[in-house]
Parts: sequence; C-alpha cells; structure tokens
Amino acid sequence: MSQHSKAAIWITTYHDEAAVSAASFRRHNPGIRTYLFTPDFPPSQSWFDANHKQFDEVVRLPEREHPDNWFLDSTRYFSLVLNFIDVEQILYLDSDTYICDNITDLFSMLDAGFDFLGAHAPGRITRPRVRQTVPPAFPEINIGVNAFRNSGCIAALFDLWMNHFLQHAASFGENDQPALRHALYHSPHVRLGILPSEYNCRWGFGGFASYKVKVLHGRPLDGDYERIEREINAKIIMRSWKRGALN
Repeated sequence: MSQHSKAAIWITTYHDEAAVSAASFRRHNPGIRTYLFTPDFPPSQSWFDANHKQFDEVVRLPEREHPDNWFLDSTRYFSLVLNFIDVEQILYLDSDTYICDNITDLFSMLDAGFDFLGAHAPGRITRPRVRQTVPPAFPEINIGVNAFRNSGCIAALFDLWMNHFLQHAASFGENDQPALRHALYHSPHVRLGILPSEYNCRWGFGGFASYKVKVLHGRPLDGDYERIEREINAKIIMRSWKRGALN
C-alpha cells in the first residue's frame, strides 16, 4: 500500500496547537500526508504563513450545529471526514498530542486486518450513571490517538457513535467517549485493536510505561513537550509516576 493511501488528520479549532502536533508527527513519520480539518476557516494569513508546511491540506468543515458542545460536533465530523479524503487508512490525532517516534506501525496493524485502534482511557468508565448495556470489563477507548480504516463498517460505527451521543447528550455532556464505548461494544463487525499506553500516554493523569513513550497526550503547564519527553523517557524500563508529577 502506498504512502498516499494513508493520512494523519486533526479535527480541531485549536490551529496553533495542531500545527505543533503535526510538526512533531512529520519529524518522525515522513511521507504520510497530513490534513487539518476545521470549521473555523480560514485561519489567519499569519497562521498560514507560519504553519502551512505542517499540513498538506487544510479542509473546511461545515458550520457547527452545537455551539455549546464541541464534542457533539466533532463526533459528526468524524463521519464526514471519511467522505472528504480519498485514503484507505486514517490516523486521528488530538491537537494536544506530541509525537516522539515513528508510529507508522499503527498503519501496519490496519494492514493486518484491524478496523479501529485505540488505547484504554485512564478513567475507564466516565459516565457510570448512564444506564448502559456494556459490561465493566469493556472500558472506554480514549479519543486522541486512533487509527481506522476508511470503510463501510467504520462509517456504520461512527453513525452509531453519533446517534447514541445525541440520544444521551444531556447525560454525557462534553464527553464523547461513553458513546464510542457503546458503539464499539455493539459493533461486532469492527475488529478492535488495543494500543499500549506508550502510544497514547496520558501522562497528566499518572501512569505506567515499559518501553519508549511514542505519543504524549496532554498539555504541559509550561508548554514544553520536549521536557516531558526527556523526563518520561529518561530510562526505558518499567516505570510509573503519580498524577501531576510530570506537569
């Protein structure tokens, strides 16, 4: 499969933050096309002048339908993006991610037959008061580092995700992960692959790693991702840290 059949995407209104994330991705993963999808278009000319090299294309999304809840809109945008780019495999990255190494092996997992990839969310189940038909043994998948096929089964998954979120919007609030948990559990046709925390390190919550952390996911208080990377990868051994220890 050619490199142009793969893409990394950001769906966000945080353009500056996404540009930093994209720059870190391109540094370690050359040749993969990068796309910024945003309803806030166009970004300023000064932004384009400073950041145009980080994205192969900036794509305008339809106007938001839920101005008080970004996550309802972003869930809808996931479905739309499948029709907006002509690639077979997509890697979604949150704007507050920082890539520390090559992660193209995520695409290799899609090549092997997985349909959707993600890491367990630190909170596991964040809306337990909403009556669900999902057992506790099936936790939430964090939305932030997710690879998926551009396929009919993923389109159906995203539609189920969006509809369940809309149905329970009052209870879920600004949290799209419980609805995705429901959709994944009730989509047996979707082959789900679980990523280790090294590929989606939510370091601000505390955590554990065994080998090199490849993707940081969070916002350093001082904005210095390189400092976090140095500290968290100072020793490549089994290691843990407390919540807030690396901020």
